[in-house]
Amino acid sequence: MASGRRRDERLNGNTLLNRCGRGDQEAWRELFERYAAAVYRWSRFFGIGASGAEDLTQEVFVTAFRHIGACRSEGQIAPWLFQITRRKAANARRLGWFRRMIGSGDDAGRDAGSPEGGSPMPAGVELSRDLENVLRRMPLKLVDVLVLHDLDGRSRSEIAAVLGLAEGTVAGRLANARALFSELWEAE
Repeated sequence: MASGRRRDERLNGNTLLNRCGRGDQEAWRELFERYAAAVYRWSRFFGIGASGAEDLTQEVFVTAFRHIGACRSEGQIAPWLFQITRRKAANARRLGWFRRMIGSGDDAGRDAGSPEGGSPMPAGVELSRDLENVLRRMPLKLVDVLVLHDLDGRSRSEIAAVLGLAEGTVAGRLANARALFSELWEAE
């Protein structure tokens, strides 16, 4: 059934993915409106501050625009955008760490993407400073499963598909993520 649906999607030139691939600006607007809040939320969960998350969200959609052909089906758009967000957030965190370590310019001592004043998050997405600090201190491979399962409500099988892992690996990482989160939360 699923392979038939994918074949139908490829044959149907009016899917959102196909329209984006043809450069349809209205389709891109729809794609952004549909997924921007999720990309922003994922960015925040990966430890990026509010203004940094806004910038990262834009970067994710620029990357999506350049590589839309890499997304194979309509049903894979969210997992594909999640992977792009994850990579961009990891890069931002590494760059922020590096800048803090070498003490470069105005960014010394600030977290990657942390806002000076900040802008409000989309409705329903509020992260306390303590929560952000704990998530920033966790390895990204653990944050991935924690965010997708406990905050985004995805099943272990969905997470396994998104991250390209075995379900058992997801279960193990989730247990480790929860244990580490609890330990860091208590210390916070």
